[in-house]
Amino acid sequence: MEIALPGVIVFLIITPGFIFRAQFKRAERETFDYSPFGRVVGQAFFWVVILHGVWLLATWLLFKQVLDVRTLLQLLSSLKKDTLEVIYRDQLKITAYFVSLYMFCWLAPPYLREVIIEKRLDRIDSKLSWMLRFDAPWYYILHGADQEKKPDLIFVSAIVVVGDLSVLYRGALVDYIVNRHDGELDRLILRGVYRWNMKDLDASLSEQEIMDKSIYIASNAFVISYDETVTLSIDYMYEVP
Repeated sequence: MEIALPGVIVFLIITPGFIFRAQFKRAERETFDYSPFGRVVGQAFFWVVILHGVWLLATWLLFKQVLDVRTLLQLLSSLKKDTLEVIYRDQLKITAYFVSLYMFCWLAPPYLREVIIEKRLDRIDSKLSWMLRFDAPWYYILHGADQEKKPDLIFVSAIVVVGDLSVLYRGALVDYIVNRHDGELDRLILRGVYRWNMKDLDASLSEQEIMDKSIYIASNAFVISYDETVTLSIDYMYEVP
């Protein structure tokens, strides 16, 4: 019992940080997290310190309860009779502390993530990006999340090889799908798509001549496989007052 108890206490203390990190991050890979082990542990311990700091401050402000460091150190070293009595005496308070902390770490991060996205606090030039930026590179590219202003419309130009023919597709981005195994882009979903055969295009052509050579594809959703795409161009459009 004396050997197992310190491990249980450490587990209870540090687990909220890992839960909060897992719920908070917006990753484009879900089946397995390939993040470096050191970064995962570092981020988890960062959140552990923040969370316990907030909870200890709240217990002091609301209930005038402070952490008994001496009792905690005794729990991490060996189990003594007086330590056991302290646990029994405050078991409801200790249980409420950890249950509320675990519930917060499980339920709150998705809402916090939406607030960060809405306020654009995760932009690459934000002072808080080192802490709040998500591991989702395609999200930042295909949502224009790093732009100073959120785009009103995003156009995608993709050159796709069909047999021996290179075809240019251009349309408004509706959605995209990433491979959940490795986080790579899988498919692009476009609307209002125009098509050109690359052999018919020339740099000397005017804009009108280029449009005359286009073929409009009438569809509600046009899907392009990223594996068949040679090049990809993204244009962010803004509404002009």
